[in-house]
Amino acid sequence: MAAVESVEDVPMRDKRDRGVYKKKYFAGHAIGSTVCRDEAIDVCKRYIRNDIAPRAAEDDFAIAATLGAPGTGKSHVLDDIAMLDDSAVRDKKYLPLPVGFNNGSDVHEEKEPIPGLRVAVRMLSSYYFGWLPKDKFKYARAALVTVLKELPADDTTSLPLDVILYDFCLANNVQRNDVKTVFLVDELRVSDSDNPKPAYKSVVDVLGPKVSAVFTALEETTLAEPRGLGGSSRDVYW
Repeated sequence: MAAVESVEDVPMRDKRDRGVYKKKYFAGHAIGSTVCRDEAIDVCKRYIRNDIAPRAAEDDFAIAATLGAPGTGKSHVLDDIAMLDDSAVRDKKYLPLPVGFNNGSDVHEEKEPIPGLRVAVRMLSSYYFGWLPKDKFKYARAALVTVLKELPADDTTSLPLDVILYDFCLANNVQRNDVKTVFLVDELRVSDSDNPKPAYKSVVDVLGPKVSAVFTALEETTLAEPRGLGGSSRDVYW
């Protein structure tokens, strides 16, 4: 197998395949029955469809999370959600955006001060390149970071999301209002060993009627607090 020496050695997904996941992204191996798998997926489906509960205010959007100890199948549940088809969102086009912090990529080498940079890198990488092994991810990451550093700090997540949505709509011949985007964030705590709040906030800040988020978290993370990290006003459904 040829060595990966630059980002040119990392092939980009065909435009028709972007936003489509037909095999596991987060979990590297198959397992048997996941603890409460069907119940968790059902809750996530209802959340994605906005069937869970009325929102407190027009601009206040809930998030969903699956909480559990290591080995209980949280990442597998996210994979199942990523592989749902358009029927999961009824009359919308479904766009899952995996953001993985526990798939072999070394996040602790990224000591960048820009809020949301780790999230933006991973959502762009998963959309345009799919799952990448560590040797390829580091080159994709380096190229993406170079571009993202030029963006205003407040737009580190929102502008890349706009780019992805533009590309996805063009490839699928749909309008932006016809797309339901769902961030799938695996192992939030691993996003930064010191403070996962910037990664959490960068996702929550772009939520809206057409953008949702599902997190996985270990039991000891502060995501388990009633309002999530940092006293967010958004409800957390488990």
